[in-house]
Amino acid sequence: TWGTRSLSHFEKVPEDYPYTLFGEAHLWQARTGKLYAILRVGAGNTWPLSGTKDPGNNDQSERMIIYASEDVGKTWSQVSDLGSYGQMYMSILRLGDGRLLLTYTQRAIATPLGVRGALGTESADGFQFDLARDEIMLETKTPVGMASGGGFGPTILLADGTLVTSYTYRDADRRKHAEVVRWKMPAWK
Repeated sequence: TWGTRSLSHFEKVPEDYPYTLFGEAHLWQARTGKLYAILRVGAGNTWPLSGTKDPGNNDQSERMIIYASEDVGKTWSQVSDLGSYGQMYMSILRLGDGRLLLTYTQRAIATPLGVRGALGTESADGFQFDLARDEIMLETKTPVGMASGGGFGPTILLADGTLVTSYTYRDADRRKHAEVVRWKMPAWK
C-alpha cells in the first residue's frame, strides 16, 4: 500500500506518447522489495519494439514492456521489452520453487489468438521469461480471420495445485463469451 500520493516518472517514454502507462499495468514485487510494472504500450505506432515498426494500426497491436522502481514507485527505469506485438492483459503468478507463470492475451497480429502462458523463473530481485521459446496455449477459441481476440486471462492457484484461468473470446458470429479453464502445470525442466 502507498501512504501518500506522488507523481511517477518513467524514463525513456517517447516524448509525444499520448496514452496512460498505468491503465492496464501489472504490478509485481520482488522479494527484495523492488517493484516491477509490466505495461501495455504502443497504440498507433507510437512506441514500437526497438529496431522494428509496429505492424498494426490500432490498439490491438500493442505490446508489453517491463519497468522497475527502487523508490516505492516514484521513478521507474526501463528494464526490457517482453514478448512481441498484439500481446497484453498480463499477470504473474508465483507457483513455488522459484517458478513463475505469466499469462497474457495474444489479441492480434500472431495466430492463434487467445490466452497464452509462459513459465519463468524468479530471482531475489526479479524475474525472467522467454516468450519466444516457452509458450502454453491456454485458450485459442477465437476463429482465424477475426480482427481481435478476446482477452484477460489472469490465473489463480488452488490449494490442490489446480490452476484456474479466466478469459473471454469472440466466436465466428462475434458473440462474446466468458469462461474459465481448470488445468495442471505440464512437466517443466
